[in-house]
Amino acid sequence: MWIKKSFQLTRFFNGCNFFIIEGIWKVGIGVQVTIVNVYCFGSLREKRLIWEEISEYRKNQICKAWCVVEDINSIRRQQEKKSLISVSDYNK
Repeated sequence: MWIKKSFQLTRFFNGCNFFIIEGIWKVGIGVQVTIVNVYCFGSLREKRLIWEEISEYRKNQICKAWCVVEDINSIRRQQEKKSLISVSDYNK
């Protein structure tokens, strides 16, 4: 995506716990795309505020091709931390 001959960035918006990248995907016929990366989810209230802000942003867009992704590095449950080794554990 960051290869200039494949993607031309036209706009970037940094929201609270998300960012939006707009541009032209030059591969093929050249499609205008909007990519939203959502990260750092908190409480249900915070989630609703994030999605309300993204929804408001989308209302004003003519681009129909949207891709919404979540931070794949986020830890959602305590059980997901089982396999992690901290630096202090590693040095023991």
